[in-house]
Amino acid sequence: MHAHLGKLMTAALPSCLDFGQLSRTSSIRSLDLVPPKRLSIIRVHIATTTKIESVSTAIADDFMNSLDPGDFDNIDNMSDTGSSLHTWFSNSVDRMRVSDVDSVQRWLEDLRGMTETECMCILQGKSISGAIKEGQKTKRIHSVKDKLRILRHKAGAITSQFAKTFHKLDKEKWAAVHTCVIDMVCNIRQMLHDCTENIENGPDPMAIFVEQEVVMEECAKLVQNVESFDRINGEKPQSMPVLNCLGDLAESFTKLVDMLEMHLIKTLFDWLGDESSCCVKTAITVLTNLAQEDDRWSRLIAKDGGMQALFHLCRQDTFSFLRTDALRAVAIICCMVENIVELERADGVECITDILCDTKTSEDVRTEAAGVIAQITSPDLDHYKPIMGFIENLEDLVKALIALSRDASNSDVFLVATAAIANVTFMDSMASDFLAQYNAASVLIQGCHKKKAPSLYAKDQVATILANMACIEQCREEIAAENGIDLLVQYLHEQPRPHINGFLSEDELSACERVHQKAAIALARLSREINNADIIYKAKGIPRLVQLCKDHRERNSSDSVLVACLAALRKLYSMLGNTAFDPEDTVQLIQPRLLDSYLYCTSMEETFV
Repeated sequence: MHAHLGKLMTAALPSCLDFGQLSRTSSIRSLDLVPPKRLSIIRVHIATTTKIESVSTAIADDFMNSLDPGDFDNIDNMSDTGSSLHTWFSNSVDRMRVSDVDSVQRWLEDLRGMTETECMCILQGKSISGAIKEGQKTKRIHSVKDKLRILRHKAGAITSQFAKTFHKLDKEKWAAVHTCVIDMVCNIRQMLHDCTENIENGPDPMAIFVEQEVVMEECAKLVQNVESFDRINGEKPQSMPVLNCLGDLAESFTKLVDMLEMHLIKTLFDWLGDESSCCVKTAITVLTNLAQEDDRWSRLIAKDGGMQALFHLCRQDTFSFLRTDALRAVAIICCMVENIVELERADGVECITDILCDTKTSEDVRTEAAGVIAQITSPDLDHYKPIMGFIENLEDLVKALIALSRDASNSDVFLVATAAIANVTFMDSMASDFLAQYNAASVLIQGCHKKKAPSLYAKDQVATILANMACIEQCREEIAAENGIDLLVQYLHEQPRPHINGFLSEDELSACERVHQKAAIALARLSREINNADIIYKAKGIPRLVQLCKDHRERNSSDSVLVACLAALRKLYSMLGNTAFDPEDTVQLIQPRLLDSYLYCTSMEETFV
């Protein structure tokens, strides 16, 4: 019997290791290797070792007592090494990874794998949660923009109703006044409900609610006066009380709308200080879009602290990659003269100068900074007041802009840089001295030879700079030495480029006119030296100047081009004499008074039937 027991234990005990209480023999992972139905077959407790022969006698006796006598008949078959049961027991032991390593140590090793997986799940959850929060913030930013647009639309509609009501009172259409006033008051109430129910905590929201109460009181007074209309003794009602109520209501309503818009825009300013770069970028984009849509919003953004907030972003290193967006927003806001004052208060010129002079700053950021300079110095703004900090930083600005033009990687960068330089030359005469000091003529002419100025708009900027620089003798020498005269003569032959459909745009025509005009002015100033006049003559500049004067189609009937070409021809004639001109041209364009020559050329444009 004991021999049979040994064979049975040898075959059966390995399968029991899956369910015993192990101290040093197996890992936690082995507990689920055996199918659950095996749990009710044999229950054996193993103490300390992996050797089957060392199982205690007490456990063997317990095992024997649990067996039926008939079970011994099949012991030999169970111990057969080729049987499927023996194979399953052996595989089960192998999968248990039985070793002499302490079970606690093995448990710690297994635990690390499980905790690392758990930590990854937590980290991914935080990332998803952060993305959801950023999405919610972005949605709130856009909702502020939508509220502003809705407010502006409703306020405009109500303002139109104010105008209609005043008109009806002037015409004394009393029957229509009542209906118009009731509709207007209902619209005001609805607008106040829609626009103020979701006002977030911010800069003094209580003042908005106070003003809202004032508007409601004025509405009540207006309705009371209108509903008291009635003919008394055949006389018409008095219109003056109604007009006074309308005036008071219009004043308080306008004030409330201003407060609501200021509140919402300041809410956008708060997002500029958010810790998320995505939210900051979204806020900048929204402010830029609003400034482009309406001049009123542009003024509010600049006046209520938007300029200071944008320049604060430009000075920070935290979101340095957002400087491009911030500077573009500044340039758009500065399309209005009064907003440039806010740029001065924010020390904007100093900030832009630092950005342009920093060689570590990327080309994109410096290009946007140059765009701000081009905008605030644009002749189209018609502002005569000098910009604070401009003269103090003029030399650094000119030097940095010349460097940007020289190192421009493409035509767009070259265009923006040259536009800024061209506008700066109109702001102060010292700019031309700095241009001569830093060899600006050479940089610009070489840039044109390298095809950095393919468009008429870029050529317009180059011709403008060369024309302004030609006032200085040192610059004239540099322009001539760099073959700039030939370049200017080529500019006289420029033609507008038609679109795909064959039509010429007004912008192209205007740009071509400016190129002709500035090139002619530059050639006239360069002609102060006989050598330069001779170069113009050899480059066949005189015949082209004559053609622009006599053929109005070549100059697009531009009077400015005509006057510039006449002045250049007369200057060349004074230096070269009759030998450089046809006698007919001399009689028509040189000998008469300038006004007479001008009238002669413009009269050729007329067609008599």
